[in-house]
Amino acid sequence: MRPEPTDSLTGGAAMVSTTRLCTQGSAEPGEPERFGSQRLSWRGNGAIEPPAPVDEERGSLVRAVRSPAVWWAMSAIATAAVLLLAACGGEGGGLGQLFACDGNCLLVQYDECTCDPSDPCGWIGDGFCDVSYCALAVSVYFDDTEDCGLSAACDGSCGRGVFNECTCSTDDPCNWINDGYCDEPQCSVVSPGGTFDDSIDCQGGGGTCDGDCVSQRYSECTCGSSDPCGWANNGRCDQVGCSQVLSSGAFDDSADCSGSQPTGDLTFGVTAVRDDLDNGDLTIMANGLTNLGYASLVRDTNVTTSALTRYLGQNLTLLYHTGHGYDGQVQTADGSISVGSATLNVRHTIFATCLTLVQSWASAFGSSAETVLGYTKVSYDIIDDDVANRFLTALGQGQSPMVAWYLANSPISEVSDRWAGYVNEAGRIVEYSARSGRTPSAPAGFDDLSAVLVPLGRAGNLWVQADLLADSSLFEPSAPEIEMATDDDHRWSFNPGGWDLLGPMRTTRNEAVETARYFVERRLGGMPPDAILETVDEVMAQVEGEAPVIVGYTVSWSRQLNGLPVRGNRVADHVRLLVGPAGVAAWSVYWPELASVPSSVDWEQRLLPVGRAVELAADAISQACKGEVRLIGARPVYGTLGPGSRQSTLVPAYALETSDGAWLVVDALSGRLLR
Repeated sequence: MRPEPTDSLTGGAAMVSTTRLCTQGSAEPGEPERFGSQRLSWRGNGAIEPPAPVDEERGSLVRAVRSPAVWWAMSAIATAAVLLLAACGGEGGGLGQLFACDGNCLLVQYDECTCDPSDPCGWIGDGFCDVSYCALAVSVYFDDTEDCGLSAACDGSCGRGVFNECTCSTDDPCNWINDGYCDEPQCSVVSPGGTFDDSIDCQGGGGTCDGDCVSQRYSECTCGSSDPCGWANNGRCDQVGCSQVLSSGAFDDSADCSGSQPTGDLTFGVTAVRDDLDNGDLTIMANGLTNLGYASLVRDTNVTTSALTRYLGQNLTLLYHTGHGYDGQVQTADGSISVGSATLNVRHTIFATCLTLVQSWASAFGSSAETVLGYTKVSYDIIDDDVANRFLTALGQGQSPMVAWYLANSPISEVSDRWAGYVNEAGRIVEYSARSGRTPSAPAGFDDLSAVLVPLGRAGNLWVQADLLADSSLFEPSAPEIEMATDDDHRWSFNPGGWDLLGPMRTTRNEAVETARYFVERRLGGMPPDAILETVDEVMAQVEGEAPVIVGYTVSWSRQLNGLPVRGNRVADHVRLLVGPAGVAAWSVYWPELASVPSSVDWEQRLLPVGRAVELAADAISQACKGEVRLIGARPVYGTLGPGSRQSTLVPAYALETSDGAWLVVDALSGRLLR
């Protein structure tokens, strides 16, 4: 879910204010502290220091976020002033500017004063786009084009995605031509005098049928005999889907459907919302299910609340929805669907959205619903494609959707502790999950925004601990060579017996580890010498109204190279086993062979300090995360792109720790999010 500015950021429970701290570009910091291969902790910052400059850009924006429940006392204001004076080298001009507008510049409150065209707070050119925030508070505000680029055009309407005569004018001031979205239906209404030519995005009749063509939604219009969307002979059979909304008179799709009708009664639907996410996983899932013999009945790429509610109530075999989520909710194009607001008759529902299964969906099961799958914590756009592909592979091997969902997510560390599924077992709805498997690393109180945090990234959902952003420590190479990885296939298996192999555990956590270790030695060729035990996650089962029961343990080993872990944002080097009461129920291994080779570039001279790497990766991180993410720490690692990638080297990288126990890996040479 993308949070709104100011007080709606925390769902209305509390107003969030932010503080901008300045850094002095002329400061003379000492030699950046480096990491040795045996010292894996970042230095502690007693005060916020300016990071070592790497170019001539202005110092980075730093904001402190405070919970209003414990609003700043005068002593806290005094402390902030001291920090500001120190960070700004004692210059009073910048500090006076921050305290302008009765202190609202300091608190980053958007009002008539702070947003005045004279820019009393000095926010122009600070690297942060204020247009969308000021536009909510006042009608006239300063020109922040330097920070916002095209998003500031048309009085901020471009940045807010508002359709009006300005944004839709023929000169395309928002640069919406060829952006992947068809704007013709909306622009033709608000700008009858003429709009920009969006035929590239709307090709195939996307501007007709009230946008249902571009959303690939079956309706009486899109399925009409004139084929207004140009779907005939496009390689996809629409005959079954159109028959659900139009009993007769649909266009002739025999060229696409001849010989391709699947046997049996397997049907599916895929839905999404046109937002900031990459919905390629929708296409992967649709194509994969078609190849497995499923018939497509629903394909809606900008689904509304009413439409998704209707689809969930249909007699489909499987429905896959990808997009944003929130606690117990699925976000739609015009609102959301929450627990209790829909009845599920689809046999198997997958919500590839974050936090949606944080609450029980047992009460939503209709008479024909068998499974609901999703995540209990924040999930990531960068892994959706991998999960979809692996789910389809397991489903094609005959695994049940619950087992396939586990197999698809468990090899990926970022989601191995947050997959969940509800299964109808003879009338009892049982939740299987790893929601209790990993303890978040954030200290108590961190989630109520009491820590010093900095908002970064275009998507508005990323927060970074100020000390982390200001840290100038560097990755220190432990050897003059880069480890070359030769790719190896990812091997995985679920033993015969399926999910029935799980049940109440009588063995302890340590005994589960020994069971897994014995299996690796006897069945998988032995434990690699550079493997270290990383996590032991509980797999829980819970019936509504009853206490949860441990029914298995996921035991994971990861690779440690020269004293540093090997990590990635997708499948990284691992040995992971699911241990049930009868032994090992499933296993997953990716462990490529390594060979040391001389480095081809002088990469040591190009290393970025962690704070700078976080800044450069902020936009990519915020867009890759489907919910709100808070970065609280970092450690040096060797970064990998995993199986099937073209990257042949392990790169120096920073693993950035989130407050809910996950890691995001950033290249220490470029600040690029590894993906």
